[in-house]
Amino acid sequence: MEEKSLEVGHHTTVFLGGIPLHTDTLLYTGIVCAVLIIIAALARRSLTSGPPKGLQNLIEGVYSLVSGMVTDSGADKVRYMAPMAITLFLFILFSNMLGTIPGLHSPTSDLNTPVALTLVVLFLMHYLGLKFKGAGGYLKHFAEPMALAIPINVLEIVTRPVSLALRLFGNMFAKGTVFGLIGFLLPWFLIVVPSIVWIPFSLFIGVIQAFVFTVLTIVYLGMAMETHPEGAH
Repeated sequence: MEEKSLEVGHHTTVFLGGIPLHTDTLLYTGIVCAVLIIIAALARRSLTSGPPKGLQNLIEGVYSLVSGMVTDSGADKVRYMAPMAITLFLFILFSNMLGTIPGLHSPTSDLNTPVALTLVVLFLMHYLGLKFKGAGGYLKHFAEPMALAIPINVLEIVTRPVSLALRLFGNMFAKGTVFGLIGFLLPWFLIVVPSIVWIPFSLFIGVIQAFVFTVLTIVYLGMAMETHPEGAH
């Protein structure tokens, strides 16, 4: 009888110039991007000026949800953050959902993917902060409310994106590990029973994590773009 084995955190790796590349993560990321491109193309073909139906209704629902969150953070910031926030939400959502398909893994369960996403967020935090506050105003905000707070404010800039990456990775890695344990501990004819419960719960976790990552990104970027009138305290 063949003995089953459980591998946690294993990735198919190749080396390019001494740099390890997780080819399975790259493949799954490509699948997610291809699915999103196809959905966008189909949605564009079915666009109508009348009451939205089907796919258009779903896309408009996601757009209204995310753009509404951006609007709440400041109406003048919508055109800067809405397209990025919607793209981020959909990419993370579909990446998380991919792991519920037997034999596939979520790209977000590989730490490299959340780190890459948070590096984008970190870059945008600095870019938009400089754009809205100017170099002097952006540097000055590190000394608020007093100069003694500079180390804490600098540390906060680093810990925000790090917490984003670790939260997303931790939840998706744990979800994939639990799903793997179900298949490892139970015979194949019993797997369907817990899967009926676990798969919907797994999808729910994926939606929540995509939502949380997007909301926190909007909050962090909104704070970076926040300006105070002269003389305001």
